[in-house]
Amino acid sequence: MYAMKYDFYMFCATPEELQRKYSKLLSAFNMEETAAQKVALFRDPKVVEAIATASDEVRECFLRSGFELTSYDRGIRGGGFPVEDTEARSKVLAQLRENLEALPEGTDWNGFDVDAFLAVADAAQPVTRVRKKFAEARRAILPVLKLDAVHRISSRVVSRALSKPAPGI
Repeated sequence: MYAMKYDFYMFCATPEELQRKYSKLLSAFNMEETAAQKVALFRDPKVVEAIATASDEVRECFLRSGFELTSYDRGIRGGGFPVEDTEARSKVLAQLRENLEALPEGTDWNGFDVDAFLAVADAAQPVTRVRKKFAEARRAILPVLKLDAVHRISSRVVSRALSKPAPGI
């Protein structure tokens, strides 16, 4: 039996270079925070496949929590993540735990072991000394991911932001 790798990475749908280049435009539309939002990508395609073919409730639980059903493996050892992803990773995991509580009994997980996933996620440690390697990997991810996946991720991030009421309204 294939043992799934439950590690995941945080991915910013709008690369930092584009955020800097279009900072005035993003600011004019009050979209700086939206452009900087990150989503979680599993590194193992088998994990994505298991969630994608699990029950609708499981799939929606992960999507609402900030995960995307697209995989990418940077080739970095398991159990580590870039230190700059700590806050975004914590938010995604907190939202996932909240959403998991609402799932009905007898939910079809299709081989995905949520307890093993949470144990791996909780045990992961921030890594600081390979910042340059992570930055290079982040720049390289856009050509590797299918364009439709990048568009879907960006669209979902913008849709989430637009569905929230504006501050002070």
